[in-house]
Amino acid sequence: VEQPDLPGLIVADAWYVGGYTWISTYAHGLMKYDESKLLSRFTGKQTQGILPNDLTEICPDPWDKNKFWLGSRGGGLILWHAEKGLQRVFTTDDGLPNNTIYCLLPDKNGKLWCSTNKGIFRFDPKTQQVEEIFEKGDGLPGNEFNRAHKFILPNGAFAFGGMEGYTIFNPADFDKKNLKNKVQLHLTALYINNQLQDEHNADRLVEEPLNTLSHIELPYNRSSLRLEFAALLFNNPQKLKYRYQLKGIDEDWVANGTNNTVSYATLNPGTYVLRLNATDNNGEWSDTVKEITIIIHPPLWATWWAYVLYALVIGVAVWRFLIYREERIKAEQSLTFEKKEAKRLGELDHLKNSFFANISHEFRTPLTLILAPLQDLLKEAPTNDRYQLMNRNAKRLFELVNQLLDITKLEAGQMKPVYAEQELVVFFRTLTSSFSSLAESRHIEFTCTQNRKQVFGTIDKDKTEKIITNLLSNAFKFTETGKKVSVIIFYADDNELVSIQVKDEGIGISAAQLPHIFDRFYQADSQANRAYEGTGIGLALVKELVNVLNGTIEVESQQGIGTTFTVKIPSPSPLTLDGGTLIAEENTFMLPSRRYDDSVRGSNLTPPSGAGGLGLLLIVDDNADIRAYVRSVFETEYQIIEATDGLDGMERAIEQVPDLIISDLMMPNVDGLEFCRLLKSNEKTSHIPIVMLTAKANLESKIEGLTLGADDYLLKPFNAAEIKVRVKNLIEKQEKLRQYFGNQLADVKPVEAKANPKEAAFLTKVQNMVEKRLSDGGFGVEQLAEELNMSPSQLLRKLKALANLTAVEFLRERRLQRAAHLLKTQSVTIADVAFEVGFDNASYFSKIFQEKYGVLPSEYS
Repeated sequence: VEQPDLPGLIVADAWYVGGYTWISTYAHGLMKYDESKLLSRFTGKQTQGILPNDLTEICPDPWDKNKFWLGSRGGGLILWHAEKGLQRVFTTDDGLPNNTIYCLLPDKNGKLWCSTNKGIFRFDPKTQQVEEIFEKGDGLPGNEFNRAHKFILPNGAFAFGGMEGYTIFNPADFDKKNLKNKVQLHLTALYINNQLQDEHNADRLVEEPLNTLSHIELPYNRSSLRLEFAALLFNNPQKLKYRYQLKGIDEDWVANGTNNTVSYATLNPGTYVLRLNATDNNGEWSDTVKEITIIIHPPLWATWWAYVLYALVIGVAVWRFLIYREERIKAEQSLTFEKKEAKRLGELDHLKNSFFANISHEFRTPLTLILAPLQDLLKEAPTNDRYQLMNRNAKRLFELVNQLLDITKLEAGQMKPVYAEQELVVFFRTLTSSFSSLAESRHIEFTCTQNRKQVFGTIDKDKTEKIITNLLSNAFKFTETGKKVSVIIFYADDNELVSIQVKDEGIGISAAQLPHIFDRFYQADSQANRAYEGTGIGLALVKELVNVLNGTIEVESQQGIGTTFTVKIPSPSPLTLDGGTLIAEENTFMLPSRRYDDSVRGSNLTPPSGAGGLGLLLIVDDNADIRAYVRSVFETEYQIIEATDGLDGMERAIEQVPDLIISDLMMPNVDGLEFCRLLKSNEKTSHIPIVMLTAKANLESKIEGLTLGADDYLLKPFNAAEIKVRVKNLIEKQEKLRQYFGNQLADVKPVEAKANPKEAAFLTKVQNMVEKRLSDGGFGVEQLAEELNMSPSQLLRKLKALANLTAVEFLRERRLQRAAHLLKTQSVTIADVAFEVGFDNASYFSKIFQEKYGVLPSEYS
């Protein structure tokens, strides 16, 4: 078409409608041709409105062959009649998303699909209504489309080109009649054990593209799945709802709302089918269901051939069981015979025990009549060897009788636990210390260690004592001179279980004999020429007593190396006692609040009759019997104060400053060695002599105690006469030291004492302090004690113990000595001398000066 009068004419589209060729142009409106001859040009104002100049598409009306539709740039959608001209212009006021219409395509249902600058809309030419509008939010790649970018694919799908690429869809999918059957679901993401399966994952388990994936096979340890999916429905996707079902797990569909994700954690081995479904725009579930088969392979031990192996094993086990049952029937028949025989032997054993019980009771009366007079004889002649021999063997016989009676009670079921609250560490230390003398006499190293310093609990003292005494007696019996016996006691964290281990380096027990050592009357060395005495009752009694206490006992032994017995005994709290009785014993249980009798407290201290005020003695021992015994030895000669352990002893030593301390070595809280170190390192108590008592006979402990400052060392058991002599010698030694220091102070000499440099240094310090403040009349005992970090009473006892001077006497002596020196060497007045040495009153100075030197100061000068 050549139009010289229309320069720059650009044809947008052309159609043959109503017998004429109609051409839409950019900027020149609509043209009507007949055989290439321009008949009319339409633009601007028309009968039914204004026709825009800038036209784009021409699309014949699907329902009327004389009508066609025009798209425009900014002018809306235009309906034109081949004969009548402009019929109507549709704009955004009529529901269009935008007034620029780029492309128009009719579908098979007679609907127009129009691309614009704001999405795509579907228009019904019959009703002349906009039916639906699709924008980016509905699934389009973009809202802005291009002119002339349209075509129809062979499968009937429409393609509209835009700024973000092509939008391709089939109009039939939006037909409400077909919509329900056309909602397609596609996988968008797959995670296995939280790892995305895409081309960026080198360890991915699924190679197939997600849009075609229908089968997944996974190992048993990679069975956690998460799938994301989407329905290919662009109109109103926000109205879509999803549901899923995993056959083998879910019995029915599981509604998922608008959530397009499904997860399964740790699927068991097996085959599953995952079914996915979505709704259409009308909210009806689509008939199209996407299915994915998921196979989780079992582990090696759960495969079919593994189950075959299991079946074989079970078959063999059943076969062996049948054989075992047959053997068991035979064994039961043999057991029935053995029970009859055992019953007969039990009756014999009962008769034997009854005999022992009766005869034991009969033994007690003559034994009592033997032991009582024997004790009287020993008091009259304690050194008589025959009496001592008779006493030892009578007591041994008495113990054997008691053991037989205990066994009889055990068999009759008459023996029950009788618990008492007790400080356990002290109890076991006292109990085991009774064997120290035996160890010393046999030259056997004997130790007892405990993992706590103080434990309060309940225990059956009588039965526990019998258990430990029997075990230790056996240990010493079979241990040779120079070897070692040890007791190790361990308390559980909750204090409700006590573990006692008795270990020796004796002859040991063979493996064949170990199972029988707790049998009554059994003796491991039962040969005719056996070297050790015994009845075979002790260990049997121990076993029975442990059972009564609901405990356990174990034994380990090697011949030639030694034997270890381990006993575990419950120490129940009073609220949890089961099968036992709790009794209250006086003076057997010390509360943690550290209570003391009035006789122990220093505040109630009174000089005993006949003591004469000779000195103050501090006894430190956790054993009340030992304290009472030592008190009885010294109470007629000394004032006595007591302490129950090193911590308490330290407090009393600082408070009372005694003349001498007698202390045990093994004590709770603070032991004797630490107690000695603390005393000797404290200026207030460093001068006090210390006598250390202990059952530890080894040289190392003795050297350690003496190194820390102990003045003497006595082994338990000690003799009363010996300890009195040792204490007397230490007191006399201290008296000589007092005289020595007192003479040096009286002569105004520097204090020297090579034998006791620490105390010499203390007195030198006191001298220097007094010399500096001698002219200060206000400087007295309290000021001196404060500078020495002591109380006046502590200073008094310290100076009295070291130099036999009180602090007042020492100050006055130093002042008068200085005054005498000044009167001899300088020409000064009496008043000046009195003021120089701290006396404000010259008359008083002259009086006390005359009392010391026998002349007045004026005569002395």
